[in-house]
Amino acid sequence: AASKEVVHLLARSGANMNAGDETGRTALMHAARTALMHASRKGNQEVVVALLECGATVEVSDRHDKTALMYAAESGHVDTVRTLIESDARVDAATNTGRTALMYAATGDIAEFLLAEGVEVDTRDQMGRSALLFAATAEVSAVLIDAGADPSGADEDGNTPLMVAANDGDLDIVTVLLQADADIQAATVEGRTALMFAATVDIVQSLVTAGVDVDITDQNGNTALHRVAEDGEEAVAQALLQAGVEASKKNEDGKTALDLAKAEGHQSVVDLLKK
Repeated sequence: AASKEVVHLLARSGANMNAGDETGRTALMHAARTALMHASRKGNQEVVVALLECGATVEVSDRHDKTALMYAAESGHVDTVRTLIESDARVDAATNTGRTALMYAATGDIAEFLLAEGVEVDTRDQMGRSALLFAATAEVSAVLIDAGADPSGADEDGNTPLMVAANDGDLDIVTVLLQADADIQAATVEGRTALMFAATVDIVQSLVTAGVDVDITDQNGNTALHRVAEDGEEAVAQALLQAGVEASKKNEDGKTALDLAKAEGHQSVVDLLKK
C-alpha cells in the first residue's frame, strides 16, 4: 500500500487487512515500516492511519511475535508509536524471545513515550537482557537510567550495558553509563570486564580515567592486553601500555601478550611489545 487511497480501495474491495505474508507480517506492519523507513521523505503516516481506520488488527504479530509497535519503535517514528498505542497496541507485548517495544526504542522520545505508558524499565528478555543492554543511543540510555534502569544490570552471562557499549565502540553510551556510576570492574561468567571488550582507544582511556584495574584477568588469566595482542589491535594495545598494564603478565597457559601476538603473526603489535 503506497497511500491511504490505495488502502481504502483495497478495503472496499474486501481485502483482508490482517492477512500475513510468508513471514507472518500483515499489511499494517508493512505500512508502518514503509512509512517509518521513508518518513523523512514522505512526511506522513497516512498508510498506518488508513489501515487502522479500515479495521487492521493492531495486535497481529509476525512469526517472531514482533508487533507493528515494535517495528515502529525500532524505526524511530514517535508519531507512529503514538498512533498505534492510541489504537490500543499493547506496550508490554513481547516477542518469542521476550523482547519488548522498549527494547527496540530507537530514540529517547520513543523510550520516554513508552515509559509514560507504564512500561517497566527493567523488564528482561529470556536471556536476562534489559532495555538498557539494547539501548541504541546515548539519549536512549540516559532516558532509561533516569527512569530507574540499573546501569550495571547484567544478563544471564554477566554482560553489562557498559561491556556492550565498550564492545560496540560507542563512547557516548560509555560516557553516560560511567556518569551513572556503572560498575567498571563487573565481570562476565568468564571473567571478562568492560576493559577487555573495549574496541577503541577513547573507550580504554575513559575506563582508565574512571579507575578500572588494567591488570585484572579473566578465568584463563588473560588481561585486556592479552586480548588485543592476540587480535592485533595495535592502537588499543598502545593505550593499555600507556595506562600502565603489566606487559609481562602470563596467562594460565604461561603465555604473555607478546607470545600471543607472535603466534598470530601481528608484527606491529610484536614490535610494540618488544619496546
